[in-house]
Amino acid sequence: MVVTQTLADILKLFRQGSPRIAILGAGGMGKTSLARNVVHHEEVTTKYHGNRFFVTCDTASSKSELAGLIGAHLGMKPGEDLTRVVLQRFSSSAPNLLILDNLETVWEPTKSRKHIEEFLSLLTEIKSLALLIAMRGTERPSKVQWTRPFLQPLPPLAQDAARKMFIDIADDKHPLQVLDQVFALTDNMPLSISLLAHLVDIEGCKEMLSRWETEKTSLISDGSDRRSYLELSITLSRSSPRIASTPQAQDLLALLSMLPDGLSDVELKQTKSPILDILGCKAALLHTALAYTDGHKWLKVLVPIREYMGKLSLPQIR
Repeated sequence: MVVTQTLADILKLFRQGSPRIAILGAGGMGKTSLARNVVHHEEVTTKYHGNRFFVTCDTASSKSELAGLIGAHLGMKPGEDLTRVVLQRFSSSAPNLLILDNLETVWEPTKSRKHIEEFLSLLTEIKSLALLIAMRGTERPSKVQWTRPFLQPLPPLAQDAARKMFIDIADDKHPLQVLDQVFALTDNMPLSISLLAHLVDIEGCKEMLSRWETEKTSLISDGSDRRSYLELSITLSRSSPRIASTPQAQDLLALLSMLPDGLSDVELKQTKSPILDILGCKAALLHTALAYTDGHKWLKVLVPIREYMGKLSLPQIR
């Protein structure tokens, strides 16, 4: 689905040994889905047999808690700090594959980042251990010799791939013109497509589009699985420590959300707004993947993020 070429690139790296791979991108781009595709791929299951460990990190707030989560997957009893025991376990058995999903939760805060990077470095010193992380943003943790070539942050889907993903969920009985209206709302973000496609499958395209006019992103933020919420995904990115440490990045995000064509660097510098360190704010948005630069180097935000921000208070431009 999303990531056919990227999955092929990752499998190529696995054929070369025990890789260290970072899957990056904005919330909703399919990072977790890609990581799960890797862990369940026939080549990977054959190579690692029962030694594949998929650890969701969003409940960890420190290195010791991360080590505890990993230890639990290894069948270890809870302890004060399982770091050394986890390292010994991976060193004494081979080969192993460790997947750390949502790693940004514990890596982003400055108080824990150094310790997390040191732990990752120790893990990657184990030659027989393959490490795959998935995290929001565009920045890889340092102190790790990531396998080259690096994976680029996951982009939105190409139109053909977006159409295929939609049809796989909602069938192909819908007029192309109406489908294009749906895709225009998603900017081809996999999570948005999946959520809207399920709604279309239940309600039909016209009914869903009519509801969108009044409900916007709230329309796809209800359900039993909170991990599928689009608004939750965007909120997590907006509340990241990197954004918190650059408060006016929120103002720049809101400003960009009013400008579908985005802003060039020249316009950013010349914009008459109360945003002081506007280039620093730009860097914060890029690092957290809340914004991106297009082929012409204009700074933009994706449609679902624009729609979400449109529901919030926007800054007054002066």
